[in-house]
Order: sequence, then C-alpha cells, then structure tokens
Amino acid sequence: MTGKSPSGWAILSLALLLFGWGIVPNAHGEETNIEYILDASGSMDALYTPQEDANRGISDQIVGWFYEQTTVPQEKAYAAFSTKLQVAKRVLEEAIARLPQDTRIGIRVLGAHVERGCNDTQLILPIGAHPPEEIERVLDGIRTSPFGRTPIFLALTEAMHDFEGLAGKNRIVVLTDAEATCPGDLSDVLAEIRKTGISVKIHVVGIKISSDEVQEVLASVAESTGGSFRIAKSKQELDIQLRKITPVTLTDVILKHLPTLLPLFFLLMVIALFLLLVWLYPRFFVKTQPEEVYPKWGKKRRVS
Repeated sequence: MTGKSPSGWAILSLALLLFGWGIVPNAHGEETNIEYILDASGSMDALYTPQEDANRGISDQIVGWFYEQTTVPQEKAYAAFSTKLQVAKRVLEEAIARLPQDTRIGIRVLGAHVERGCNDTQLILPIGAHPPEEIERVLDGIRTSPFGRTPIFLALTEAMHDFEGLAGKNRIVVLTDAEATCPGDLSDVLAEIRKTGISVKIHVVGIKISSDEVQEVLASVAESTGGSFRIAKSKQELDIQLRKITPVTLTDVILKHLPTLLPLFFLLMVIALFLLLVWLYPRFFVKTQPEEVYPKWGKKRRVS
C-alpha cells in the first residue's frame, strides 16, 4: 500500500459513517393533514365478501353475525362474513397505522344517524396527532344507520373548515359505496374551497360501485381538485387503493421506527470512528524512517 490510494479500513469506515447518517434522515419535511370521510349509511351494512360481489339478504347477515360470535377464529369469520363498513373500518385502521408518525389524521362520518337526514355528517376525530388506541376506539364506535342518507357534498363542504389553521399539505379521502342522496353538487364543494382559500386534494374510493353514472359524478369531484377516483371490489383492492393514495416511503418507515434505530445509529458511528482512527493513526501520528535502496545490490538500509 503506497498511501496514495485509500485502504479497505478507510472505505469501510466511511461507508459505515454514511450509512449511519443515512438512517437518521431530515424529519423537517412538509407536514400532511388527512381527513377520512367514511360513509356509514344503510347501504354500508350490506355483506361484502371477496368471493361474491352481490349483496346477500338479512338472513345471511344474521348467520354471519352468529358465525363471528362462535369459537371459529376471528380472522376466518371476518373473511367469510363482513359488511362493507366492517371491511372499510379495518382496512382504514391498517392504512392509518402505516402512515408517517407526524401525519395529522381526522375522521368524519356521514349517514350514521337517520334522524338528521341530509344534515347527517359529524367530525368524530378532529385533525391532529392521535395515538393508535384512540383511532381504534373511534373507528370501533362507528355504526351504520339502516335508513341513513348519503350527504356526500355536505360532508365535503363541512370538511373544508376542518383544515382551518393547519399548515402543510391537505387531503380528503372519501370511502363510499353509493351516490349522493341529498341536495348538493360539485359546484357547492368548489365554491367552499374558494371561500375558505384552503388547498386540498380530494380522493374518492368507491366501494363496489357498478353504476357508470355514479362513478362519473364521484370522479368529477376528485379530479376537479387534483385528486383521484378509484374502485375497490374487495378488501385487498381497498387496501391497495389506499396505499396508492397515501404512499409510504422508506424514509417514512425509518422515521416511524426511529426510537428503535437510534442505538444502531450510535453503534455504527462509534465503529466507523474507531476504524477511521485505526487507519489514520499510523499515517499521521507515527514517524517512520525513510528507506534507501542501493542500486547495485537492491538491498534496503535505514538512513540514520
């Protein structure tokens, strides 16, 4: 080794330093605010299975409920008999759990109280930082109303005000299975956006919607704000669509698990610094005598 090219020790130590620094990325990016609007109207109480798209009758729903209360493993029972709302709540809870830790979450429902009719929308979880157990408790408390209406446009206009005073990127994610059954249209939503001055993207996930007309209306709502409209016909598809709407990067995953990664980071830094010192010490702190080579014999001797 001539000293002009770096040794393996130097390369290894620098690699460890860079890797160790890389696992603690910059956490000061733009914050994200997401409000989920969940349809809890009567149609969401219909059975929803990956094997069969058609809604089954009330007798099957009773059998499904009984099946879930027996000793059959819950996951198996869930896969066999679930309502659209049960599927949506479970997938939504999983989707929220994947989001970066600093994401602010809010949940609004519509159609859960029949007596409120076309005014039936409530913000049940204000946008903010919430622990997983609170989100689980709120979702578990959502129940369908057998004759609940579907005031989608009212829910969207009300949601605009839920973002007031919040900095960062704003998103609304609507999970619904039906067309709006109350007065209102897209122009009401756009007017409210202009009135509040809040920039927000609206994403709509249609749960097993087959009507082209309904799809067209919901798609126009999403696309007018730069959002997207998607169809989900099974639990797996619903999960995939939510992943596409709120993609999670490697940096997000690292930041979410940062407390457990910090010890690894410091260990890597200590090892890297130690190896770097091992490599630097003989080159800069230990003086060696130059060597002279006799041209005739090629023997080396120390120069005194």
